[in-house]
Amino acid sequence: MVDEKSRIGRAGEHLVAFYLLQYCDSVILTNENSKADLILDHSDRLYRIQVKSTNSIWKHKGKEYYRWDFRPGRYRPDDPEKIRYTASDVDIYALVAIPLGKVLFVPYNTDMKSISKRIEDFDKLDTRESLEEALNVINHVPTLKPFK
Repeated sequence: MVDEKSRIGRAGEHLVAFYLLQYCDSVILTNENSKADLILDHSDRLYRIQVKSTNSIWKHKGKEYYRWDFRPGRYRPDDPEKIRYTASDVDIYALVAIPLGKVLFVPYNTDMKSISKRIEDFDKLDTRESLEEALNVINHVPTLKPFK
């Protein structure tokens, strides 16, 4: 039987693939042993996507946030610094808020250990714009065009 954390993760991966397929050439779901969850083919370039999904709210100073940790699922609390994603593992993080069915795409950054976004701000998010911005930070790519 699959645990809830795994189900949330897989749901997030499929939601990200759904968004990506609207604008990009192809998306491949990788296996569990891969450091990237998805491989994106866009304009003849491959991008490694690491999906981070949350189904819970983090409350801080009277405000509600979604929060994502960038350590791999196989993170070991006894050795927190040794297991991090590297630039050779990930090009883009896809941050999924399962309750809203929304995705924020952010380019890989070596300094990021976690990120939080206020729920009200995440709710206003334009997923396509965040993908376009992430791709532009990594490499100037053509504008995304939805299928007709």
